Amino acid sequence: MRLFGVTLERDGPGVVYDALGLHAAMAAHWQRQDRAHWRDQLALRDAALVILEYGTNESDMERFDADKYERAFGGLIDELRDAAPGTSILVVAPLDRAESRDGRLVTRPVIHDLVSIQRRVALSHGAAFWNTFDAMGGDGSLVRWFRARPQLAGGDLTHPTPRGAEVLGNMLAGALINAYEAHALRH
Repeated sequence: MRLFGVTLERDGPGVVYDALGLHAAMAAHWQRQDRAHWRDQLALRDAALVILEYGTNESDMERFDADKYERAFGGLIDELRDAAPGTSILVVAPLDRAESRDGRLVTRPVIHDLVSIQRRVALSHGAAFWNTFDAMGGDGSLVRWFRARPQLAGGDLTHPTPRGAEVLGNMLAGALINAYEAHALRH
């Protein structure tokens, strides 16, 4: 028997949150997935919204090929559209990520490329886009989060602390609720 997960839900209204976090995942890894399996799993869950958040691991690549990434990311959104027709897709940009340059901690330049590509691809493929990088405060925000008290980013200059993750989660939840309420008012 192969078990892919367990679902425990109750009758009645509410939000169901399924998370699939893969260690060292990159958008290009989707090209290796069993498409029929994903279609079956997405149909079982009948998701109203799929959120994609990639870029952190891609920002660690020695040679980042922007054109190849753009094709892979667009292909991922197209595959999801095919596997789950009618499901809304939200692309969540990568967080700021810092590195040491000339004795100073600065934003990795590739983060700007990733955010720009993801925004362009999301919008051209009919997906929504939320800019985590800008929500954090843009250039140098990871360093500010690292130096903040309470500390919001870890010493790896890549990941948020649990408190930082809570802050980001609240920002994203607020953005989703505001967008939903604005949509409900228009319709």
